This record gives sequence, structure tokens and C-alpha cells, in this order.
Amino acid sequence: MHEIRLRRRVAALTLITFAGCAAEISYGVRPLGRPARSSAEQCIDARSLQVTTGTAEVQWSESAGPNATREVTEYRRGLVFYRGGTRIDPTTTLRILNDRELQHVYGRELDRLESRYAWSRNSMIIGNLGLVGSTAALITYSSNNGDGPATERDKLVMLAIASAAVISIPLLLFGTFTARKRRQKWDAYRELLFDQSIVDRVDYRIREYNAAVATECGR
Repeated sequence: MHEIRLRRRVAALTLITFAGCAAEISYGVRPLGRPARSSAEQCIDARSLQVTTGTAEVQWSESAGPNATREVTEYRRGLVFYRGGTRIDPTTTLRILNDRELQHVYGRELDRLESRYAWSRNSMIIGNLGLVGSTAALITYSSNNGDGPATERDKLVMLAIASAAVISIPLLLFGTFTARKRRQKWDAYRELLFDQSIVDRVDYRIREYNAAVATECGR
């Protein structure tokens, strides 16, 4: 029964930690042009790319002392993309623009943010499981061995259980204090384009792409 309760607690703790950890994103106002009249204008409206500015609100907790934490909020502005009246993410936009170098730069940073989040998430899960598992092992071993004097074997088992708990605690703390922040930064980067090193080139490619669409639509 103890082990079942502990497994339920670790599942609940993991769920609570991840619940509500997605970044809050405001996608701004979709830019509207004049109503399409001709078939050429309708073609352009359906295929061209529009850009506006959105904001991501990233929140996380950090240590403020031995027994205190504080909430930190960071606001980041980035580009939001639309096509045919529908919002599309940066990955889709760069694929439409067909610029391999832009796709590589953006994809590399996206992979880096995902990897950092995965490290934090896995550290927290492993720390949770290790701490709960060592507690369950201690309870089980103690109940099975009664209250008699501890043998050398008992001492070695207790040492192993204590070592597992000691290793688990820093993993749990690291994951708890970094998973939320890293998850939100990854979320925001998937939805908005923040990378200033490629913004100018993206803007140029969009203007180039829209000009080609206008030509193809017969305008």
C-alpha cells in the first residue's frame, strides 16, 4: 500500500509541476488589406504572407534564499506570420520561403531549446522517481526485517538507499527550478520569431516571395 501511495504522489507531483507551464502568447492583430475584388487579388490574398508583432509572457520561479522563491516574468516580442488569413508558425513560414539557410539557423536554435527543456524535465522525473523509490525501498526493507539489531548487510542496504536519495534530491531541485522556464521559452520560440540575426533576411524573403506570388497571380 505504501508503494502504491508513493507512486500516486510522484505522478501527482509531476502533473502539478507541468500543469499550466505553457507560455502565454499574444499574437497581435492580423493585418488586413483592402477587400479583394478581382480574381488576381483573391489569389494574392490566399497565397501571400503577412507579418505582425506578438508578445510571449514567460514566467518561472527561482530561488530567492535558503527557504524562499520568487516569481519572475519576462516579456518577449517577436514576429507572427499569417497566410490566407490563417496564422502559421515560423517553421511553416520558413518552409514556404524555401530558404535552407534560414531553416537551418532557426531549426538549430529550436532543437537547442527543446534539448535544454528535455534535460530539465527528465532530471525532475528521475529525481522524483529516485526519491520516491528510495523511500519505498526503505519502508519495505524495514517492515520485512523487523526491529532486530542491524547486520552488516542491513547497513549496506541502508547506505545504498540513502545514496539513491542523496543523488535524487539535486536532480529533482534542478528539474523543478528550470523545467518551467525552459518549456516556456521553447513554446514561445515555436510560435514567434525572436531571432534578430535572421529577422532582416526573413523580411527580405517575404517581400521577394509576395512579389513572386503577385506575378504568378497575374497582377
